[in-house]
Amino acid sequence: MLLKINKKKNTYFLNGKVINTTSSFLVDYFEKKISKKKKLTLNLDNTVEIDKIGLIALKKLMNLATLNNKKFLLVGYGCKEIYDYLYEAKVA
Repeated sequence: MLLKINKKKNTYFLNGKVINTTSSFLVDYFEKKISKKKKLTLNLDNTVEIDKIGLIALKKLMNLATLNNKKFLLVGYGCKEIYDYLYEAKVA
């Protein structure tokens, strides 16, 4: 399985890989959600791999949420390191 997205309450669970081949699907899927929601929470507990293109996709979603005055949260195992990387590094 490359990437599957499940929703439970107001949290979206990413299951699989956020990589080059799944990043455009991820961005397309959540671009629509960002315009409709006040807050978007992505749980990364079951994400087994994130490559540089995946990080760029997450950064794009964070930027889009910010531009639309929406809250964007990354939660789950490893999210602090990813969050720190996205804010410290010049990604996208």
